[in-house]
Amino acid sequence: MAALLQPFQSVLLEDAYPGDAAKVAALLYFLVKGHACWTGAKRVTTVLALTFLDLNDYWLDATPDEVADEVERMADSDPAHRAAVLETGRSWVGARLRHKMAARSEWRLTHGSWANSG
Repeated sequence: MAALLQPFQSVLLEDAYPGDAAKVAALLYFLVKGHACWTGAKRVTTVLALTFLDLNDYWLDATPDEVADEVERMADSDPAHRAAVLETGRSWVGARLRHKMAARSEWRLTHGSWANSG
């Protein structure tokens, strides 16, 4: 449970992980490092993170292999380098994080309205 709450921690009323990309990276890192399951921790971590994104109207513009590689990188990382791993994860997520409404707007610009898509 602590791994699920870690991205939402604050220090002196400041977000410990400010911004959506940092929160998703922290969620990935702390879930995979916390070994939420004896087996399948990387798969569970990926499903939970993608569910979190979906519930908040985001998605990752990445292939399943790219997501798996990032989760694997975090899982294999040295805990002594947590800050650097989280920063790299924040950058990776930030470069791929897309809001669903922005994607819909972009689709409308290139394809017309949803009503006319039919």
